Amino acid sequence: MAKRTLGKAALLALMVAVLLTGCVGGGEVRTDTERVELGGAESALVQIKMSAGGLVIHGGAEDLLEAEFTYSSDSWKPEVEYTVSGGEGLLTIKQPSDVGTIGFPGVEYKWDLRLNSEVPMEMEIDIGAGGGKLMLGDLNLRELNIDLSVGGADIDLTGDWEADLVASIHGGVGGVNLVLPRDVGVRVEADAGLGGVNAGGFNQDGDFYTNDAYGQTDVSLEIRVEVGVGGVELSLRG
Repeated sequence: MAKRTLGKAALLALMVAVLLTGCVGGGEVRTDTERVELGGAESALVQIKMSAGGLVIHGGAEDLLEAEFTYSSDSWKPEVEYTVSGGEGLLTIKQPSDVGTIGFPGVEYKWDLRLNSEVPMEMEIDIGAGGGKLMLGDLNLRELNIDLSVGGADIDLTGDWEADLVASIHGGVGGVNLVLPRDVGVRVEADAGLGGVNAGGFNQDGDFYTNDAYGQTDVSLEIRVEVGVGGVELSLRG
């Protein structure tokens, strides 16, 4: 099992090395804003695909999406698509395939995404290298799937939950810091691989971690976290 985990880590490290030897973007750093209206949809599926860079997500938008994109080359402009069918909106935000090296002086690639906090939402997030700061607790999330390759993420799920959440978080190399509500029932199944689980304030039963409110509230968060290298940090707030 350990050999298999190390093999996956080595493969991910190789992927990062290939990414960092790509063509370096140049030119003046520019910032664009973009808004996407709900368009009559009663719910939404949001798909976010970012292979490298810095990602921030939070709620509070009047429209479905209010975004700010910062990047260093015209060809790096994110691709935003939105359609509505049968009362459900499908919003896709995708990084172009020709984005070069991120992290060199003068080269920037950042997304700041503000989403509507009222519309029922499912979300799929795929982050390559760079990690993210995901403040998702003030969204009306029902289902959440996050795939992280390299860089880890800070994920905040504290908020006033009105419906159950089922979430799955898969990480390669890099820790996952997960902040959870104290007054809403939470159960986390965590497999940290190399790095372990730090879960102060939780009740542990094997790979399962629950807060004191679990089973006592009408709403609950059911979360599965799996990380290859880097560990899992669980904390309570509120």
